[in-house]
Amino acid sequence: MKSICSSLLLLLCWAAPLSAQKMLLLERKNSPKTTKYYVGDVLTYQYRNDDMWYTAMITDVLVEQKTLKLDQFAVPIDSIGAFKVSKKPVAKISGGALMTFGTTLVFASTVALLFNEDYNYAHLYGGAVASAGVGYLLIKPKRLKLGAKYRLRVVEIRFPGQQ
Repeated sequence: MKSICSSLLLLLCWAAPLSAQKMLLLERKNSPKTTKYYVGDVLTYQYRNDDMWYTAMITDVLVEQKTLKLDQFAVPIDSIGAFKVSKKPVAKISGGALMTFGTTLVFASTVALLFNEDYNYAHLYGGAVASAGVGYLLIKPKRLKLGAKYRLRVVEIRFPGQQ
């Protein structure tokens, strides 16, 4: 039974075509870590000397031309001037919780103020605003200006025996 399973697995692996992996790398100066974007990922970017932000999905990566196909439009990576990177899920969850806490604290303080007028609620409102502000900063995507500190690079990884 083991020989049949192993031969079927070998046949399946041999029959499956090997394909290259194309990706867009976001690199930071003096850092070995990179952020990888694959075909199908959604990017938010801005052209150089432009104020508009565009959101598009990567449909193909053309390595030889150093070009991305974003929603079937060819965009050279040299023409991208800024990039938005979303935060990690932990930061998004914490930011949402802090914003919810701040909103709830404002609502509860306002209701308490309406029914009990002899207490100073200023510090509660200040804490609520601070909590909501920190939560907003944790949720907001990070804007990276490409140039001296950050750069984009397209890479294709080929497997052995592949043209």
